[in-house]
Amino acid sequence: DFTPRGDMYSFSAQADAAMDPDAKSPYIDEFTIGLERELFRDFKLGVRYLRKWDRNLLESVDLNALNFDALMRGDDIFTVWTNFAPVTAVDPFDGKTVTFWSRIDSSKVTKNYYANPPGAIRDYDGLELTATKRLSNRWQMSASYVYAKSRGLIGTDFDDSAAGSGYYNNPNAHINAVGNFPAERRHQFKLNGLWQGPWGINFSGYYRYLEGTRYERRVRSQDLGLSLPQGNVTIYAETRGLRNLPALSLLDLRAEKVFRLPGRFGRVAVFVDAFNVFNVNTTTALNALSSTTVTVNKIPVSFEGATGITDPRVFRLGFRFEY
Repeated sequence: DFTPRGDMYSFSAQADAAMDPDAKSPYIDEFTIGLERELFRDFKLGVRYLRKWDRNLLESVDLNALNFDALMRGDDIFTVWTNFAPVTAVDPFDGKTVTFWSRIDSSKVTKNYYANPPGAIRDYDGLELTATKRLSNRWQMSASYVYAKSRGLIGTDFDDSAAGSGYYNNPNAHINAVGNFPAERRHQFKLNGLWQGPWGINFSGYYRYLEGTRYERRVRSQDLGLSLPQGNVTIYAETRGLRNLPALSLLDLRAEKVFRLPGRFGRVAVFVDAFNVFNVNTTTALNALSSTTVTVNKIPVSFEGATGITDPRVFRLGFRFEY
């Protein structure tokens, strides 16, 4: 078997697995340009643009499922499958016809062939704006805004980048799979600061606005009345990453007082933290299946119903000993 493991690949020759002799090593190209300027004493602004692209990504190709030669010469991915046939059903969400792929010969075992198939790419663009005020006159501050866009076929989550995807083993996995990646937060703003108040008390805060991570509507074959030989199949019903979760807006605060101990015994800091000051309950996970409900804690949840929310407001009292 051939298994991606972190930043290296291990491969052991077996009857049902082989490596393409023309396979090339994966690579990442990165281009960065930036400018940072101090506008006046203790205050600076910065701007940076980042472009990254991953190419020659190694993926497993099932030789018993598709025509490898047709795939490598760039034929449309949905014309190269040899052991799958399209079947259709009506999607009750919008009344449109949706296509699944049914396995023709279930007796054929997977014959993995590891290569650099066309379309196995990953792209990223990012723009970062920063403002920094160094500690002076008893206060400091830093702020940043990031615009990020990721796209391609092979995502950055574990299932795609580390565990290896099934995009070239099963046509159902390839349906609407080219798009934005699930971990992407398109807009991010962060602000943190510190003020050295009276009586030696330091007050600090951290605010962040994070656009929600991306998701897409999905449907299952069984829910649409299809009985496929390979079992129940879930597909993307729309372009991957087309939607995003609600934006997350969080504020955390701290008040801290440091007491110096006599002699060389160091010092003790006593602090009070408040997390999620406004006690927001933003949805962090939801049911992306429009074809069925899911059950969470014995409660049925319909499409786009919340299955996870932000942790509630929390106060913490603590101390730190330094010597």
